[in-house]
Amino acid sequence: MASTNEIRYFFPRDSAESERLNSQHEAWMSDIGYALHPSIQTHESMRVADIGTGTGIWLYEVAQHLSATSQLDGFDISPSQFPDPKDTPSNITFRVQDLLQPFADELLGKYDVIHIRFMCFALSRNEWEQAVKNLVALLKPGGYLQWGDAAIGTLRAATTDPTQSTRYMEKSIEVISQLAVATNKDFSCVERLPLTFKEQGLANCVQTHVASDATLTTKSHFNVAMLLGIESILTTIVKFGGNDVIKNNRNVREMMSHIDDELSRGAFFWYKVIVTIGRRPL
Repeated sequence: MASTNEIRYFFPRDSAESERLNSQHEAWMSDIGYALHPSIQTHESMRVADIGTGTGIWLYEVAQHLSATSQLDGFDISPSQFPDPKDTPSNITFRVQDLLQPFADELLGKYDVIHIRFMCFALSRNEWEQAVKNLVALLKPGGYLQWGDAAIGTLRAATTDPTQSTRYMEKSIEVISQLAVATNKDFSCVERLPLTFKEQGLANCVQTHVASDATLTTKSHFNVAMLLGIESILTTIVKFGGNDVIKNNRNVREMMSHIDDELSRGAFFWYKVIVTIGRRPL
């Protein structure tokens, strides 16, 4: 397998991944119920940033609820999934930016809201503090940082029937856990975000949790989201040379077929989805 230092982002950057990101957003909206946290008050001419924006679907969602005079900016380390500029409203922009590098001086202290989501597979254990520091620097006094993520450290294969096999689901979780260790990921960083926010000067830090099986609909949506995510991760493992379990795309197809069968028999992925917000003091 290629050096794990090369695998910073666990997912491909192609049309299938764009579809996965958009599907993931729809699951979020259906089951979390909001794009912008309800405690964040909106007003005319807001400036909002979305970090790790991908296809920009979150920005398009939020733009529907803000005034046309608001400015929305999407940032991502790669432009591969940015929408076509000719299809982009004039008040939405997209820029290439590494979250871990300082943002341009003209952006510092300019944003009412910074949004970031699903970074648990992107950041190494020693990068979370720097990421939060860079985001806080973008906020106006009184501005909000909203971070949504999956607590993958809580991920497990579950079933209400003790005779139901979850062998392949468990194997996929094991593969992901091994890759996380090899690439210095620490999934518990998601649950420690309130402390990290406070250490970087934010106040009124609140974290809310939603279980992936909170309702039957939630369970279905987040099962699909996890299934698609696992397939993308396994495909990336093959791209970088494979491992003892996943050596080629045939292995990926076989694994996914077995997991799909287990899900169809009533098993499900259980994990927590977490939203953390904090506010820069006035």
